[in-house]
Amino acid sequence: MEQTISKRPNALRPAKAAANQYRSNAEAALSPVELLIKTYDVAIFSLRRKDVKKASDAITELVLALNFHKSAPPEVKEIASGFLNIYQYCRSCIRKNNLEDAANALQELRDAWSESFKRQRQEQLLSL
Repeated sequence: MEQTISKRPNALRPAKAAANQYRSNAEAALSPVELLIKTYDVAIFSLRRKDVKKASDAITELVLALNFHKSAPPEVKEIASGFLNIYQYCRSCIRKNNLEDAANALQELRDAWSESFKRQRQEQLLSL
């Protein structure tokens, strides 16, 4: 006996598309530092939910954001190397299933970026 599969339109599809478009537009309006903080948030949240794949992808994005370009000043490359060491430590923690240590290391960096960004915005507002 042949079964007929009903093809009902997915009522949530337009809402999901609209939500994705909104998210995409909102992210496009973020500054580079805000995008960086958001990437840290994804990594930390994923680690705490034990979503190793998503956390690893976010850490890869953080690594790719580092500036090792040959025209970068030596001090920029040195700072990038320091961040790379921390991200490699986080990857090592993930391999060892020590997700909380990785999340804590990323949380400290995230908080430092966030505090620096807040201070910078306050200084900009005061200088107006």
